[in-house]
Amino acid sequence: MDELARASDICDVMKEWGYDGFMRMEIGFEVVYCDFSVGVDLVTVKRTVLHDDNRAEEHVNLYQWARAVAERYDGIGGDRVRIDFSSMVSGYFFPINISNTDPKRPGLPRLAAAGLASSWRSTCTFIGEVAVASLTYFDAPPLPGDITLMEDKDKNRTAEAVDACTKHYLLPTYLDQDSWNLEDGLIHAAIETVTHGIRTRLFTTRSILLKASSATAPFGSHILRDGDNVCPIDELLLMVMWPIGDPEDYWNPGCRPSDEIVFSRTGYWRPHDEMCDGMNRASAH
Repeated sequence: MDELARASDICDVMKEWGYDGFMRMEIGFEVVYCDFSVGVDLVTVKRTVLHDDNRAEEHVNLYQWARAVAERYDGIGGDRVRIDFSSMVSGYFFPINISNTDPKRPGLPRLAAAGLASSWRSTCTFIGEVAVASLTYFDAPPLPGDITLMEDKDKNRTAEAVDACTKHYLLPTYLDQDSWNLEDGLIHAAIETVTHGIRTRLFTTRSILLKASSATAPFGSHILRDGDNVCPIDELLLMVMWPIGDPEDYWNPGCRPSDEIVFSRTGYWRPHDEMCDGMNRASAH
């Protein structure tokens, strides 16, 4: 479907207009940032999946990728992106009125009205979503490609890892730390303490973690409400997402076993790919 070329072409237009990137909204959200060398500072990178072979296409763990995407069907979460709904561009309405003329619709605020103040509720929700999903998969059956790497066997890096994970999801809140009041500081301390406790449990052995599961439930059991556990642990809620998906996933999206989420599952896209190939060959002639 030539997604990379399409994104590059759109970025060329965005740069001329003075924008850094764009967000495409379909069944979910796709953020395209055009130039990472400008306007973005690398703060931290955490590897979540380690693959045993990076020489072939199979090194991409499609199941993990599809799981991450499925968890964001309803939105990006965590207050990580704020959308100016009044400035959205769609093929169904153009030109658009970029002003919010109805004061009775506070649910559609202009971006200018959204400050940079920390959204502690969003931070808590996002941390809870990540933690609950991780706890679920600790007792899930192993998948092909799952490996464990032991480095520096004489060095215990658990405490270092717990601290890194504790701070990772709090990083966005530090952008306005200079303007925190006493209450902000107390909220941050509470979230940091609870997050540290969650991460400590995640780094314990499986048997200890399972015994402590009842103790960890209060941290996250009340957070996830929309779409909770709609599929068994070894299945995913799947619909067509380029480049994977069969016609069945388009017409009847639903739970699919992990061993069926493979790169050969492209039946829905194959007619489109063949049409594009034919058009490219015709253009070449």
